[in-house]
Amino acid sequence: MKKSISDRPISLQGHLHWLIQSATGKVMILVFDMAKEEFRFIDGPKRPGLALQTTRTVLSDGKLGILALANAPSRGSAVEMWVLKGYTDT
Repeated sequence: MKKSISDRPISLQGHLHWLIQSATGKVMILVFDMAKEEFRFIDGPKRPGLALQTTRTVLSDGKLGILALANAPSRGSAVEMWVLKGYTDT
């Protein structure tokens, strides 16, 4: 069974965050505003081959980040990390 949403949410700035994978295969962040009870989406990193199965959300120094396992034929496996700079509750 293909997973379409990550297992656990990350809580930050009064919002819950999950990684999701759209029907087209794009990894995105689903944000739930707990005060307004509203959902919205944030685009994930623009990286070919990014898959939900090898991607996790993390908190790093109070910032929302994404970790992903990257396979490169010339380098082997590596972990990449993206941090959402300037992320606010808007």
